[in-house]
Amino acid sequence: MPLTYAQIAELLRQPAPLQLPGRDFSGTTLAGVSLRGANLRAANFNDTSLQRVDFINAVLVDAQFFEARVTECLFLGADLTGANLSRCDFTRSDFRRAHLANVNFFGTELFEANLAEADLSGANLRSAALVSTNLSGANLTGAKLHRAQLGDAVLTTRTIMPDGQPYTPAPPTGDEDDDDDDDV
Repeated sequence: MPLTYAQIAELLRQPAPLQLPGRDFSGTTLAGVSLRGANLRAANFNDTSLQRVDFINAVLVDAQFFEARVTECLFLGADLTGANLSRCDFTRSDFRRAHLANVNFFGTELFEANLAEADLSGANLRSAALVSTNLSGANLTGAKLHRAQLGDAVLTTRTIMPDGQPYTPAPPTGDEDDDDDDDV
């Protein structure tokens, strides 16, 4: 049974780090709260609306976020290994150095999200929208990217691609304007 707002308010008054494994937050709205370092293992955030929530260094292993709207939240260093983040909106959320191995991001929107130096090994990113997403230094080894949208995504030579190799920028196409030929 999902938690009531009164129950959530009471839980948030407990001393940090919070111990909330398996709690059901489904269908709730949270804005501007801190769950920093909280144990939220296998917690249910399905169909929630989360805005500017601080999940820094939280344990969210096997958590469920199906169809959640999660904007501008902080997941720096958080452990979401094996979590279900499918069909969500994580617009402008920050996952720097997060543990996202084997996470299901199927059909998720990660517009302008920051996944720099995140471990996305084995993640399912099929049909995910990673438009303008920072993947600098991310580990995508074994990740599934079929039909993923990577328009304007930031990839660097420190980004490890699904084949385990560093990202290699495409060679110039030769269409660039060469000013040297115009000098007479």
